[in-house]
Amino acid sequence: HQTIRPPPEQERQPSRSSKMPLTESSRKALLHLKAIRPYDGWTIEMHGTTKEIRVVRRGIPLTDNYFNDIHYDAISDSVVGILVKGPPTKAQVLVDEHGKPIGRTPAIIHVTTWNPNAPYSRNNQKSRASNQAGVSTTSSATPTATGGVQSQFSQEQNQLLLKYAGFAIAFAVAVKALMNAVFALYIILLPILYLYALSTAPHEDSFDAKKELKRVMRGHHLPEDHPDKPKGWFSETL
Repeated sequence: HQTIRPPPEQERQPSRSSKMPLTESSRKALLHLKAIRPYDGWTIEMHGTTKEIRVVRRGIPLTDNYFNDIHYDAISDSVVGILVKGPPTKAQVLVDEHGKPIGRTPAIIHVTTWNPNAPYSRNNQKSRASNQAGVSTTSSATPTATGGVQSQFSQEQNQLLLKYAGFAIAFAVAVKALMNAVFALYIILLPILYLYALSTAPHEDSFDAKKELKRVMRGHHLPEDHPDKPKGWFSETL
């Protein structure tokens, strides 16, 4: 029987139990991302057995390419991916100071705060466990940092939703108050208008039917250029 061996590329990929620990720089960068955007599901993804890594947000990589390391640059207050170790050290900005991903348009900067000789984070069992909880490989692709259920909205999106909800509630309250004011004004003005109409209406005895008929016959209600309006004294007195 012929033994089927996997391709060399698959042989080099680590299993889930042999995840490589994070560097101290990438561990701090991951902690920074989770601090400013705790509901975005940040993880660090490693490429096989190599040390190249990239940032993943909600199961989606921020970039197509991998980096030598992930670093939080305190000068620019952003998380970057190390491209060239240098000196000078060149890095691509991945997440800005507000925790917003830059996107796939590269922004290259020079970084002076990254230490290429920083050790891996192997201080104790607790730190290794926390690192492995925040790391995924290309073969496993963990969608969230803790494996639990994460919110589908970021903190800013939740605040925006709350803001719109507050505007909607305020608008509804304002419309209701306006309708109540209009109804109250209608209740108050209706009897006043009725009393005013009764007080200003002429009495029935003041109406002279014969006199009003003569006015109509003489064309007092017609304009001067109307063809049916009587002309002259004879036509008016007829």
